[in-house]
Order: sequence, then structure tokens, then C-alpha cells
Amino acid sequence: MQPIKCKDIVYGNFEIKEPVLIELYNSVPIQRLKGISQWLPDRFDKSKTFTRFEHSIGVMALLDRLDASLEERIAGLIHDVSHTAFSHAIDHIVGREENEDYQDRIFAEFVKKTEIPEILEKHGFGIEQFTDLTKFTLLEKEIPYLCADRVDYTLKQIVLISRQSQKAKQLLNGLVNFQNTIQFDSLENAKEFGLAYLKFQTENWASEKAVAKGAVMTEIMNEALQSKALEFEDFFQDDDFVLGKLEKSKNPKIIEGLEKIRTENLSPVKKPKKLRYVDPTFLENGKIKRVSKEDKEFHNMIEELKKNHKDW
Repeated sequence: MQPIKCKDIVYGNFEIKEPVLIELYNSVPIQRLKGISQWLPDRFDKSKTFTRFEHSIGVMALLDRLDASLEERIAGLIHDVSHTAFSHAIDHIVGREENEDYQDRIFAEFVKKTEIPEILEKHGFGIEQFTDLTKFTLLEKEIPYLCADRVDYTLKQIVLISRQSQKAKQLLNGLVNFQNTIQFDSLENAKEFGLAYLKFQTENWASEKAVAKGAVMTEIMNEALQSKALEFEDFFQDDDFVLGKLEKSKNPKIIEGLEKIRTENLSPVKKPKKLRYVDPTFLENGKIKRVSKEDKEFHNMIEELKKNHKDW
């Protein structure tokens, strides 16, 4: 089986050599992620984005750099396969916008209906090994801890939005696997990462504009479902498929909503939003320390973020 050559904006050139990873890479559910943006699709977001496919490959590559087990790298590659079109937009439609967890809740059921279990079994793995991704401590951790999922999309944003490729490489090279947890090698790198994450949270992911776009998108999706312009199952296709049906619907409310998002003619809204932040840990003389405990400025910034979230 020929290795797959990959090129990533953070990790550079690398190869996928393990047969199980090669087959999973080529599977339908993984390839579907090429059509699902990490955030809103490019046509709705003037800031650069990337796909869930690129993110999944990146998470796997990061786990490889951290000497994760093959099982955990498999988990990293498949962890986003249950994402629907427009990613977390579905959470607002099913009424769980505060937790943004729909794709997590359906993950095990979704994967079992794909070719992934057959591929895993062929290579000596059972699907039951991957139905609970929280056991993979390099891949997934609750906020505010570092994890491969969180680290990958942040490093990609540093490259695409901040245009700081060297900074992303510096932070990448500063990551270490310590007792199966992700740590930085210094307070400086840990704080740099925490500040970058904080900036993206306030200026991109949960900015007034982003929240307003999400609110309009929720209205569009609900209207589309009620008017039968969309079926719920359509969300398990990709962004272009869903967008195509929306644009062809000729429903005035849908068309007007899409135009509002495209032109950013948005009204401020007060909607619940997920609180995203990291308080990175780092190693010093073999001991784990947390940035907020060692740096007063960073501590105050995190506390201000929490306060603003409560006031939203």
C-alpha cells in the first residue's frame, strides 16, 4: 500500500504510512469532510478558513509528532466525521447552542453506519475502542486544557488569519507530550498560545459579527426546514449541497437571509455563545505549571473574558 503524501500549512510535508490510516483517509466519511468548512464557508466569511478534512489530517499529524499511539492517531483522524454541513450551526437548530455538542452526541451512532468499522476490523481494531473519544487524553480535553483538537485549529488560524507562520512553527516546536498530556516547554510559549486563542475568541469565533451571522444562519435553517426547502438528513451531506438547495428554494426569507450574511448587513443580537478559552500549562523543572498562576496579566485577561461572557 503506497504512502499518502500530505502537505499542511502548519506541519509541512509528511506521509501517512500505516495501512489503517491510509484506508481511513480514503474512506467516504473522511473525504466528505473536504466539503465542510471549519467555520462558515468561505463565501460567507471574508477571513480565511479551512476544512474539517484539513483539520482532521492536522490533528492526526500533530498526534504523530507527539508520539501518540496508533489508536489515538486513528481517533484523531476520525474525530470530526459526524460533523454536519455548516459545522456547529446544527447545534442552534436542535436547541443545544450553549454546549455545541450535537456532533459529539451522535458520533458513535454515526460512525457505526459508515465503512469505518469494517476498515478498523480489517486491521485488528474494534469500533468500540473509538466510541468514547474522551479517553484519548492527547486528542480531547475539557476547556481550559490543551488538546490536539484545540491546538491544531488554533495553529492554523495563526497561519491564516494572523499570517504568522514562524510563530505557529515556534509554538508547534514548543509542544511536548508529558505523561500523555500536551504541555508547552516554557511560560513564554504557553502565554503566546493563550493570547492567540483569546484574540481569536474575541475577534473571530465569538465576535459580534460572527454571532450575528450565526443567528441569521439559524433563522435561515429553521425556515428551510419548516418550508421543506431542506430535510434534516441534508445536513449530513456537505456545505455546497445544503447551500445549493437553499439558493434554489426561491424562498424570500431564505434568500434575504443569505444576502444579509454575504453583505454583512447584520443587526446586533444577544445570543448565548460558547465560552472558549485556554489556560495553557507548561513544564518547568519537570513540574507542570499554569499560565494564569504565573502571569498576572494573563490571569486578568481570562477573568475579563469570563465576566464578559456572563454579561452577554
